[in-house]
Amino acid sequence: MIDTAKLRWGLRPVKQADHLAVWGARATFAEGELYFMPDRQEHIGDTVPVCALTNWINDTALPALKQHIKETNWSNDSKEIFTLSDSLFTLKASANGSYGYMYLTATLQGTDELPTGKWSGKNIPKIGDTISAKINNLGKCYVLGYLLQDEWISVIAKPLNPPEWFIKQNGKSALATLFGAEIE
Repeated sequence: MIDTAKLRWGLRPVKQADHLAVWGARATFAEGELYFMPDRQEHIGDTVPVCALTNWINDTALPALKQHIKETNWSNDSKEIFTLSDSLFTLKASANGSYGYMYLTATLQGTDELPTGKWSGKNIPKIGDTISAKINNLGKCYVLGYLLQDEWISVIAKPLNPPEWFIKQNGKSALATLFGAEIE
């Protein structure tokens, strides 16, 4: 489990929970624009989950935040917290009344440790395994982690070559949660 207290940048506090990856940043926020500095942001987590989180941030979360800033004329003295939750991902952002900064934290839910629960298949895949998802024609997927949902274990997986409908419906950075019965 990731220790969110080790995150040096971002909107605090970060709820301690099962996360596969966490990102925090302090961006300059002036006249409705965000400016990110490489030395004021960081990721915590293994490479593949961090990559999945980064893709979601760039493809989905930041465009939604920028749209919110534009539509609401959000100012840098606001204490409002913008929250975007999308399946396994969450972004929280606030100027926090700073008059010049935006504090952002994004998380990818899940765990790299097998949770205690029920499994609906034969063998539970390991993180890093490539599996075949028989549901919705998702095909080959890379296992990133685990999630416990209503006492049932699922794997968090990145489709390697998702069908067009999946990309259109969920975005190109989307992940899937798969139960044992949905895996060949």
